[in-house]
Amino acid sequence: MKRKKEQQNQEESSLTTPPTEEIFTALVKYLQKAEETNNETRYFIDTGNLGLNYIISGNLCGGYSSGLVTELFGDPSTGKTLLMMVAAAKMQEAGGLVIVADVERRWDWGFAKVHKVDQSKVLVHSPETVEQWSIETDEILNSIIKQDPVPKSLFILDSIASLSTYWEMEAIGVKEDQGKKAKRLKAAMRVIPKKLSKAGAILLASNHIIENPQIQYGPKGYAPGGKGFPFQSSIRLELFKPIQITPEGKNRPIGATLRLKCAKNSICPPFGEVSMNVTWAGGLQRYSGLVDMMVDLDILQASLSGWYSYNGGRKFRAGEIEKFVTEEDPAILEDAKWKLPYFLS
Repeated sequence: MKRKKEQQNQEESSLTTPPTEEIFTALVKYLQKAEETNNETRYFIDTGNLGLNYIISGNLCGGYSSGLVTELFGDPSTGKTLLMMVAAAKMQEAGGLVIVADVERRWDWGFAKVHKVDQSKVLVHSPETVEQWSIETDEILNSIIKQDPVPKSLFILDSIASLSTYWEMEAIGVKEDQGKKAKRLKAAMRVIPKKLSKAGAILLASNHIIENPQIQYGPKGYAPGGKGFPFQSSIRLELFKPIQITPEGKNRPIGATLRLKCAKNSICPPFGEVSMNVTWAGGLQRYSGLVDMMVDLDILQASLSGWYSYNGGRKFRAGEIEKFVTEEDPAILEDAKWKLPYFLS
């Protein structure tokens, strides 16, 4: 009996938990190591516009973050596919892979070429259903994860609203209950973001706004597909109706001003807004919308006559911002006020 008691006492003493300080110290070291590893592996892909980089990543040199899901939603012809094309071009410049799920089968590769997208280096597939898209995306992610080193990759889904289901495809002319599609999307989005994080990949998905005339109060539009994508998306960008750019004395527009708001953001303060110019011939303008941000952050001093100045220097017009930043005073992009949250300025 004494031997059994001694053995039990020895076992209990060996199973005693270590002091709280030791546990806390070990936990802090583990979290610090995980944070260092995360910072080393995380990367950003430029959006093509400095203002957009700032509101979604808090950094002018940032952009779309690796391992995260970004949803672009808005009315038709608001610039969702355009932003995806620019992101594809920037990913190719960085030497990464671009995988496009062209559900709508309407990608304008001629316009993509204007933004320097090399179609021959883009993997294009056209899934028809939610199940097909999730299976194909999962297989591609698994093959990317197995590579050493793991390459940078960008997945594009255009669009969520056009995805159907197997039942809906077979029953021609019969509209399936959208609740079933939402459940399938929600199930897929419980798996794919985890694989994206392992592969360090980026997912850009576009969605439309559909009006419901039965809604009497509040916003009448909603994004189809349920709550799976909005919940799993780390960044949600809402695009509004653009404003046409028409030269004086002309009737034909040469471009448009895209208006965008960051409705959700998990890596920096949300609710930032930016207006970006895009021309049919030149594409997205990198420095457009930057002047309004710098005025809100008190980086630039504005006069009632439409002139701007930086630290009491030479005055210039808003249209000269690119020349001023690139040639005269590049230090303006490193001003300490850029570190302030944009929506609190």
